[in-house]
Parts: sequence; C-alpha cells; structure tokens
Amino acid sequence: MVRSLGVDLRKIYEHASFTANRYLSSYVVAIIVSNLLLAVFLIIFGAGQTFSLWLYGPLFIAIIIYKIFSSIQASRAGREISSGEAELYLAHTLKRTEYLASTFLVVVFLPALVLLSTFLMIVITVAPKALSSSTLYLQLIYILAELSVHGTFVLFLAISGREGFASFLGTMLAFFVPLFLSILVSIIYYGNLPPQYYQAMYTVTWIFSFLSPYTYNYYYLMYTQSTIPMPGQNPLPSPWEILTSSIFFLLFLWGLIFLRFKRKDL
Repeated sequence: MVRSLGVDLRKIYEHASFTANRYLSSYVVAIIVSNLLLAVFLIIFGAGQTFSLWLYGPLFIAIIIYKIFSSIQASRAGREISSGEAELYLAHTLKRTEYLASTFLVVVFLPALVLLSTFLMIVITVAPKALSSSTLYLQLIYILAELSVHGTFVLFLAISGREGFASFLGTMLAFFVPLFLSILVSIIYYGNLPPQYYQAMYTVTWIFSFLSPYTYNYYYLMYTQSTIPMPGQNPLPSPWEILTSSIFFLLFLWGLIFLRFKRKDL
C-alpha cells in the first residue's frame, strides 16, 4: 500500500486484472499474429544481422494494431464512466486515483508491454546480433513514447465524454499520421520552399511528430541517411526534440485527465 499517495496497489492490480481479462485477449492474439509476420520478415531478410533501418518498417503493423486497440479500449473506459458502471467500483472498492491508474494500465501500459516483449523475443530468436546495438534500445524508448501518447490522448477524449469520437479519431490517427508525416518530411527535405512556407510546414510536421515520435524518427533516419544531401536552409526537427516534446505532452495530458476525472460528476 502506498500511503503517501493514498492509493492501494493491490486494488489497482485487481481491477486492472479484471478489466484485462475482459478485453485484452483479442489484442494479445492480434499482436502475436502481427509479430509472427514480423518474425517471418526477419528470418528471410535479417537473420544474423545487426540492427538497421530494415527492422523499423515491419513494426508499423504491430503499432497500428496497438493504436486501434487502445482507441477501442479508451472508448470502452469512457462508456464505463458515462454509463455509471465506474460509479459502482468507486462506491465500494476504488478511489478515483486508483481507478485512473488501473485504466491506464489496461489502455496504455499492458498492451505496450505485450507488443515490446513479443518483439524482443522475436529479435532474440532470429536476429540476436541486433541486441548489441544501442540503436535498438533507443528505438524502444521512441516506441513506448508513441504508444503512450496515442493511448493517453484517446483516453483523455473518451473520459471527456467523447468516447465514440475518441475511438474514431484514434483509428484514423493510427492510419493517417504515418502517411502525413511521410509527405511532410519529404516536402521539407527535398523541397525548395520559401521561408514562410517552410516555417508553416515545419510547425505542422512538429505537431504530427510529437504525436508519433517513433514514426517520425524512422522517416528522419531514412531521409538523412539517404545519398541525397539535405538542403541546408530546410533542416528537419531533431528526433530528440520531438521525443522531449512528446514526453512533456504526455505529462500535460495526464494532468488534464486527472483534473477532469477528479471534477467529473459521476
């Protein structure tokens, strides 16, 4: 029991386990299937190699599945609150902070843990040399940031009473943010833009990037490691700056969620 925070970790664990047993099985199956496809790709193209850009792309499939699932889960959490089901838990067993913590575990953390752990198991099996690359572990940080930002953003919308819109928007972001980022980075990198247009494109790219830092980092490395030199007047945002922005945005979202849920009339 964490006295200083006024929460009971056992209650958080029990409620998270109960919710996960209800909803997580379909996600686990989907993410394992997608990682099996990744394993086939690694066996054919990457067995015995060190980590490089060839490993980034196939992960997008698993990440898209995660984002769709977390959007659905966040929508369910929102409906649980709006329907009054959450009030039953809060009236008898859980405090609001404990309920939020268990919801975060099920919507954001546990699915991300399944994705990352199964991915690492596949890498250990078919491309063990990749484990010697610090790049691999750095990418895990980017992936965790992207998954956390997406799940938390959709959860904020759902808890605010927009559960249907949260599920729809989260699914759309999962598919279209990688596409938009690819177009934006390409325009900035190869385009000869006037300063005012470059600044506008830079700002839009930054907004999409801190929602998806792993995806942006993939495009950044793909373009900056290409044989075509980057125009000096049109630099791309630094991946580290994007990652830092994502972390601050994540903390900001959780502050909003906490305040919103604390004041919500159940």
